[in-house]
Amino acid sequence: LAIVAVAAPAEGRSKKAPKWKPIVTRILDCAGSRDAECIELWEKKLSGLGGGAGLGVRELLSSGNEVAVASGLRVLEEIKDQSTAEYAAGLLGQDDYDFRAQVAEVVGRFKGKNIVEALSGLAASRRPFEREKAVEGLGRIGDPIGIPALVAAVKDKFFSVRIKACEAMGHFDDKRVLEALGGALASDGNSGVRIAAARALGQTGSDGAVPLLVVGLEDASFTVQSAAYDALKAITKVDLGANADEWRTWLNRKNR
Repeated sequence: LAIVAVAAPAEGRSKKAPKWKPIVTRILDCAGSRDAECIELWEKKLSGLGGGAGLGVRELLSSGNEVAVASGLRVLEEIKDQSTAEYAAGLLGQDDYDFRAQVAEVVGRFKGKNIVEALSGLAASRRPFEREKAVEGLGRIGDPIGIPALVAAVKDKFFSVRIKACEAMGHFDDKRVLEALGGALASDGNSGVRIAAARALGQTGSDGAVPLLVVGLEDASFTVQSAAYDALKAITKVDLGANADEWRTWLNRKNR
C-alpha cells in the first residue's frame, strides 16, 4: 500500500521574513541609540543584498529618524538602485521633511525624469541650502529638463545659490543657459557669481559664449577679467591677451 505524504495547508506555514527586514530592524535599533559602530555593521550587511536591499532602504528613508534616514541614503549610494532613488526623490515634495538636502545630494547622482523634476521643485525651496543641493544635482545629471530651474536660480537672492547655479549650467550648451550666464557675468553684484559665470561659459565650449566673455574682460574685478580671459582661450584656442577691443576686432573679422 503506497503512503502519500500530504503537505500542510499553505495558510499554516509561517512566512519567512525578507532578508532585509531583520537587518533594517537592527539599523533602526542602532539609530535609536545613535550607535555608529552598530549602524556601520548592519549597513554593510544591507548593502550586501544589492538590489534586494531596496525595500529596506525605503523603510529607513520613511522612518522619520534622522540617523536612520542618513543610513538609508548611504546604502542607496552603495546599491545604486534606480527605483529606490526615484522613491527617495518623491520625499523631496514633502513639506514636513527635514532632511531634503541630504536626499537631494544622493538622488542627484542618478538620472531620470522623475528625479530631475523633483530636484527642480526643490530648487524653489524656501531654504537656501536645499536650493544649493538641488541645483548641484541638476548640473550633475545634465538633463535639459532642469534648465528652467537653473535659469531661475541664477537670480536667487542668495549669492551662494547663484554661484552653484552658474557652476551647474556649465554642463549645458543651450541658448537659455548662455543668456542666463551672460546676464550674470555682465551685471551680478557679487564678483564670485561673475567669476562662476565666466568659468561656466568657458565650460560650455560654445562659440556663442565668446562675445559674452569679452564683456567680462572689462569687469572692475581683475579676478573676473582673468576668469573671462581663461574661458576665451579655452573656447577659441586663440590668445589675444586680455584687451576686449582686440577680441572684438577678431570676432568681427571671424564673422565676416
